[in-house]
Amino acid sequence: MSCGPVALSLTASFMSAVTILGAPADVYRFGGAYIFFGVAFLFVVVLSAEVFVPVFYRSGITSTYEYLEQRFSKGVRMAATVIYMVQTVSFKDSVSASGI
Repeated sequence: MSCGPVALSLTASFMSAVTILGAPADVYRFGGAYIFFGVAFLFVVVLSAEVFVPVFYRSGITSTYEYLEQRFSKGVRMAATVIYMVQTVSFKDSVSASGI
């Protein structure tokens, strides 16, 4: 696929209902300070595209977890996977508990 459809797909997958409903509420409540989030996000996207993606591409790997296994060991990959799963489940629980 070309760059356009991939970029649109990634953008759509990063957008969630919380983002769509929460961003206007944050701007209303905190004003222009929300622009710092956009600046930081832009910086992180450019940094990732220029630093991390070329490393993954040259290595022929498709995920960060594969990189962890190549660089360290299978145990590190499994530990990172478990930590990510626990973090994701606890985030979902905290979002449901807050009523969002």
